[in-house]
Amino acid sequence: MSSYSTPPSSRRGQQTLHEIAVSRLISQFPAGIILRYEADNDQLEDFILGNKLITYVMFNFSDAVELVEEHESLHSYLSNWQVPIVTATEADDILKNRTRDNIRHLLERIQPAIYIPDAGKVYGNDLKSKQRGGLREYRIRVDWVLDEIERQGWEIEILPLAKAMEPWQFKEMLPWYRKHGFQNFAFYARQYYTHGNRFNDLRDHTNNLVDFANPDNIFMIALHGETHLRKLPSRVNGAAGLKQFIDDCNYDNDQFEPWRDDLEANALNAPDILEY
Repeated sequence: MSSYSTPPSSRRGQQTLHEIAVSRLISQFPAGIILRYEADNDQLEDFILGNKLITYVMFNFSDAVELVEEHESLHSYLSNWQVPIVTATEADDILKNRTRDNIRHLLERIQPAIYIPDAGKVYGNDLKSKQRGGLREYRIRVDWVLDEIERQGWEIEILPLAKAMEPWQFKEMLPWYRKHGFQNFAFYARQYYTHGNRFNDLRDHTNNLVDFANPDNIFMIALHGETHLRKLPSRVNGAAGLKQFIDDCNYDNDQFEPWRDDLEANALNAPDILEY
C-alpha cells in the first residue's frame, strides 16, 4: 500500500513501543479526516495538543519551520502519540525561494514524519512547454528529497503529489510514478479555490489520476466539505483541512468525534457517484 521510500531508521539500538508505533504510523497511508495546524490560532492549538482523538496533524512547511525554531523539533511541540504530516504545498513565491538547505534543515527536525514535497508550476493557461518544465522541476525535487532521506538515514516517508492534471501530463508522469513504485498520492485542492470554485476541474483531474495511475489511495489537501468529498473518486481515503471543522464543531470535542466519523463513513468511504 505504501507509496513511500523506506530509509533506515535514524534511531540506534532497540526501539521503544512508542517508537515502533510511530514508525508504523508514518509508513502507512494517513487515512481519514485530519486537521491542519494554523499559526496564531490558540484555540486550535489547545484543541489539538493532548487530544487523544488526534493522531496525524498537518503542517504547512513555513509553519513547521516556525515551530521548529521555537521548540527545536515538531515532536517537542506535539503530544507523544501524534505524528506530523508536513506539506510543501504553498504559494509559488514561497516555493521558488525554498532551497535544498531549507529542506534539509527542516526534515532533520520533523522526523519521524510524513513529508509531501512540492516544486514547479503546472497551470492550464501556460504553454505546454512551460507546464512540462514544471513537471520536470517537480520530479527533480522529489528525486533529490528521496536520495537525501536515504543518504541521511532520516525517518521520513514521502507522500508524493500527483502534480499532473491533464491526460497528457499523466502520460508523461506515469513512467516516473512506476519507477518509484508510487501507489499513494496527494492532491492539492486549495489551488482550485483561489480564484473561484473550480471543483469540476478538481474532480476531472482526480479521475485522471485514477484512470492513468490506478492508485491505492489519494490524500486530498485542503478539502473537508462532505458534498465535494462524496463526489470525488472512492480512492480518496484521506483528507486534511480546517474550515469545516471550525464551522461545524467550534473546537468542541463532543462535536468533533461524530463529525469526523460521519465524514469518514459517508464521504471518504462512499461509493463513486456517477454523473451522466
